[in-house]
Amino acid sequence: MSTAEILDAYPALEAKHIEQSLLYAASLAEVRAIPLRPTGS
Repeated sequence: MSTAEILDAYPALEAKHIEQSLLYAASLAEVRAIPLRPTGS
């Protein structure tokens, strides 16, 4: 979904709200740790 489509669907939002949401999501992805299980022998 593009920014324009989101703004059309949610007229109360502004482009800056979408940008801030994406920045927040990116920051969460940077600090997310995914534990790995050993494989094989």
